[in-house]
Amino acid sequence: MPKASSGAAAAKSAAGLADKLVRLGIAREEDLVLHLPLRYEDHTHTTAVSALRAGDTVQAEGVVRNADIQYRPRRQLVCLLRDARSEGASLVLRFFSFYPSHRKTLQPGTRVRVFGDVRDGYFGPEIVHPQFKVVNEDTPLPDRLTPIYPTSVPGTGVTGSLRANVTGVASDPPDGYYANPLAYVTPAPGQFGNAGRNSITGPRQFSMDASIGRTFMWGDRLNLDWRLNATNILNRVTFAAVNTFVGSTQFGLPTTANPMRKVQASIRLRF
Repeated sequence: MPKASSGAAAAKSAAGLADKLVRLGIAREEDLVLHLPLRYEDHTHTTAVSALRAGDTVQAEGVVRNADIQYRPRRQLVCLLRDARSEGASLVLRFFSFYPSHRKTLQPGTRVRVFGDVRDGYFGPEIVHPQFKVVNEDTPLPDRLTPIYPTSVPGTGVTGSLRANVTGVASDPPDGYYANPLAYVTPAPGQFGNAGRNSITGPRQFSMDASIGRTFMWGDRLNLDWRLNATNILNRVTFAAVNTFVGSTQFGLPTTANPMRKVQASIRLRF
């Protein structure tokens, strides 16, 4: 009797696995071979916080110094990470959409490993909505690249983006969102959604740049040009893109942010 019960459990498990594979478009062995990752992420090493550069996609590790909820310019969870290897250098983790569990996990003194895109922030390098996990000092790193595979939209065999169906719920997004997840649903299998084009309004874009310069004349032959240029001089947080993948748990949330304020000075000698 136990053998029969074990066999039934194994058959049920196999059927569930087969159903998941079919949702990904994998019905044959050939399909499994051709099911390639969208990309690979390098989690095999960590980068010292002092070596982080804007535009890099890196993994860093450190101890949480503090984590506070700020309300200007909008509600957000800001966490300060310190790396002992970097002689006091810090990394800011910024979450515009978060749950109470985020703040509970990111308690001061907790060692975390984060992965994401670095950008210049007001207090130095920062990562918006990073991947993170709690680790110990001896937690090993992976020994190979991490493959990222496409996942199917629940209830369909489609991977990636899919035009949604409009539910009729008011499209006014909740706080922290740029699209209301309740206003859109996944269409029936084999059907296209009825949501109109440009039915989701993205984040407002506002940026003020400024420059000032002066020319100093030295005699009849020498001119010294001094110039100071600043982009996003008001240092406002604006977002470049929003997640519009139907069925995603991050639907309606910002995915990338525009650069923060940058100031550049230049001197040119003309003769």
